[in-house]
Amino acid sequence: MKTPLEIGYRYILPSLKSQLTKILTTKFNLNQIETSKILKISKSTVSRYISMERGSKIDLSKFSEINEIMEKLASRILEEKLDEYSIEMELIKITLHILSKKYLCNFHAEIDPQIDPTKCNICSKIFKQI
Repeated sequence: MKTPLEIGYRYILPSLKSQLTKILTTKFNLNQIETSKILKISKSTVSRYISMERGSKIDLSKFSEINEIMEKLASRILEEKLDEYSIEMELIKITLHILSKKYLCNFHAEIDPQIDPTKCNICSKIFKQI
């Protein structure tokens, strides 16, 4: 069985980083070099996020709440000049929020047939307190 933390690390975090990269380059009109410096990732990683070669297993853009949270995070990154540790902490908080809301239970079941989303409440119980 793939654990919720594995789902978060292997699928949600890369998708969030991809979404954040796209927001910074499209909504805030940063180029790839500026984005890579702000996020402390390579320009090639930025390029792979934008081209959907990385972080594309889950489409989080269909969750309007998450879109709003990510746009606010992008604004904070630019306004408050958040460092890479603060950015990572915020992305982990958002990951845990996504798990607590049970947004990805069906995805979890698709990649791990042992999971029955109708019976599993692990994420909603553990992560709701965070």
